[in-house]
Amino acid sequence: MRLAVRELAERVHRTGDIHVRFERTTTAAEGIQAQREAQAERGATYAREAAVEHRFHVAGREVVLRGRADGFDPAEGLVEEFKATRNDVDRVHAHLGKLHFAQLLLYGALLSRTHTERTDWTLALIYCHPDSGARSRFERRADTQALEAFFEDTIARFSAQLEALLRYRATRNLGLNALEFPYGQFRKGQRALAARSFEALRDGRGLLLEAATGSGKTMAMLFPALKAIARTDLERVLYVTNRTTGALAARSALGDLPANTIRGLSIVARERVCPVEGMPCDPQGCKYAAGYYDRVDAAVEAVWARGCAPPDVVAQIAEAHCVCPFELSLDASVGADVVIMDSNYVFDPTVRLQRFADVSDAAVLIDEAHQLDDRVRAMLSVELDAVAFRRAAAHFEGHTILGKALRSLQRSFSRALKATPSTVGMPVRERDSDVAVKWPGAFNERVSKLLDVLAQELAINPNAQQNDFFLDLWRWDRAQQWLNADDALAVGDASRARLRLVCLDPAPFIGQRLADFGANLRFSGTLSPLPLYRTLHGTADADIARATPTGAQDNLALLLVSDLPTYYRARERTLPRLVDLVHSVVSARAGNYFVALPSFSYLERFSAAFAERHPNIDLAVQQRGEDSATREAFVARFQRAEAPLLGCVVLGGIYTESIDYVGDALLGMVIVSVGLPPPSPQLDAISAWHDARELDGESVVYRRAAMIRIVQAAGRVLRRDSDRGVVCLVDERFSRPEFRQFQPPHWQPRQVASTEVTRALTRFWSTTDHSTDEPVAAALPPAMSKTTSAHES
Repeated sequence: MRLAVRELAERVHRTGDIHVRFERTTTAAEGIQAQREAQAERGATYAREAAVEHRFHVAGREVVLRGRADGFDPAEGLVEEFKATRNDVDRVHAHLGKLHFAQLLLYGALLSRTHTERTDWTLALIYCHPDSGARSRFERRADTQALEAFFEDTIARFSAQLEALLRYRATRNLGLNALEFPYGQFRKGQRALAARSFEALRDGRGLLLEAATGSGKTMAMLFPALKAIARTDLERVLYVTNRTTGALAARSALGDLPANTIRGLSIVARERVCPVEGMPCDPQGCKYAAGYYDRVDAAVEAVWARGCAPPDVVAQIAEAHCVCPFELSLDASVGADVVIMDSNYVFDPTVRLQRFADVSDAAVLIDEAHQLDDRVRAMLSVELDAVAFRRAAAHFEGHTILGKALRSLQRSFSRALKATPSTVGMPVRERDSDVAVKWPGAFNERVSKLLDVLAQELAINPNAQQNDFFLDLWRWDRAQQWLNADDALAVGDASRARLRLVCLDPAPFIGQRLADFGANLRFSGTLSPLPLYRTLHGTADADIARATPTGAQDNLALLLVSDLPTYYRARERTLPRLVDLVHSVVSARAGNYFVALPSFSYLERFSAAFAERHPNIDLAVQQRGEDSATREAFVARFQRAEAPLLGCVVLGGIYTESIDYVGDALLGMVIVSVGLPPPSPQLDAISAWHDARELDGESVVYRRAAMIRIVQAAGRVLRRDSDRGVVCLVDERFSRPEFRQFQPPHWQPRQVASTEVTRALTRFWSTTDHSTDEPVAAALPPAMSKTTSAHES
């Protein structure tokens, strides 16, 4: 086990309050430069970056403790630690000084062991401002005996923590080795999924896996991951989701394991669990933050004692111990076996969890992996608008220095919005409010200057509105570390006074982050063509595999109606025929059905026409701007409907992508139009970026997005091996190769005229199920390019 001196200090000596304030962070390069400038006048016997190492054993495991003291002078008996900060030094030292000195004392103890000629030492903690060069020095003196006692006490306390964890893991591994699949029998094809996943985890590789919606992917991924942490060097699993429903499915799967088999929990966003209005995260405004680190250890033990603790249980334990529930979930997650979290906690550079900085012993399981590249692109992109500027300027109108800096930044912002469009090969469409603008280099510099003024002049504790604004500025400034004019796009929207920096290609970032893990599984029901997603995720060497759903041809009536135009200009003319078509589908067998349309306006026209023509059929119509209670009631109607029900929903919304309709809750889905995303300068620029790299940019950006929604919607119909259902695709474009390449290979739609649908479905519903088990396929063609874009076989 490798252990850094800094990590050892944090594990043992962190006490006191949570103190989350706005901070203008410093980069590693800035810290090194500030340190070198401060060390420039040191003597000849002074050493920079003095390496230390100590090896010890805990429960039969060797622990290698390593670190580098920033400065060391044996002749002077001096050990120095430098901390770069732009924040008020007195506040930083009051909050973190004890921890910083603990790290310094550990360095001093290890260095004194190799320099026994000295018995007294000076320990200097130096805070450096990377811009002004200002330095603040705090010193302590300690003799060798005191340093040795501090070191031995630290090692003993850490060893007790580690020994308890290793004892637990040994017991856990015995249980996991004996663990049986919790549902008794695997579904058809589910065993092959689990076996292929275990192989990738065992070998420490990445696997991109397409498995149809409803095939039992959640447990088929979690079960082999649990076996892997019992039998390999992997110690924990991070289960990453993009939707609340995905997290609920993973929690449900953990809840199906025998009690106390593992430690599992979920990390829920701070704003959803904070018990204090305004989320002050400050010991003056929050009793849960004051003295948090003095009480958290007992709370963590209580969480672990519950085995798999859902968020409400963690919140109850946090209240009982008077600690922050969000921070408690983070601290408890360090010793957990399975942690369920949103993808931003793994990939977003500004909110990524530092507790998972070293994930070499972890496997990451990424659900709904078809969303990964777009989701990470959004994380790497940033946005500011003029409304926030005006509010902040009004709030700090009486603050001379900060108000002046804000007004200067606001003028620079306005100039950036009006800058001459850049040459990125993007057409400017008449309806677009967004246009490409020159890279706002001058504005970026002014953001950095304002943040410097903010750190120096303001005792930060603004209301949430201003705090959000400055956090947006901080994120914008941080984005300069991963965005530049060569691989990002600046987009201005003068009508809404909005400026964005858009990441064009997140693949290198995704690939680098995935490589940090001991192994990774990325899975979804919508990953065709698989080689393309390997490219989009920056993982050219990852394994790819596909699980063909069992009985797909027999259990699903997949019809393609190509003689009913759904183009925008034809919709009004063909609306009566569409009403007749949907009626023929729902009349073939009584039950619940969805008709999914590409827009609310189309949905509203269709639902009105259908209700007028067929008033005896009960309709459930999705409304614009529904709240969570309305959505829950909508779904509940289908789960308990006694009479046939037709749901009219928008394609790509929550009802067609993230809800499980089990058994007879949903017999069929009529999907109307391919629903291409509306063109935009941003999407056009991303398309051009892919074109320049020998991929078909229009297909990657526009057609892929449309087909993801289609396949996800179709996946609502079959949720169990015994389910049978109908998917009717209404648009002749579904038969074209440029759209077929994004359809799962097992899709073999039968092309029928709209007048033949009744006869086709009558025949389907009169047949019986003859499903067979199918293996997981591993051999696949190369990534989609302009010359190899045909549908996979």
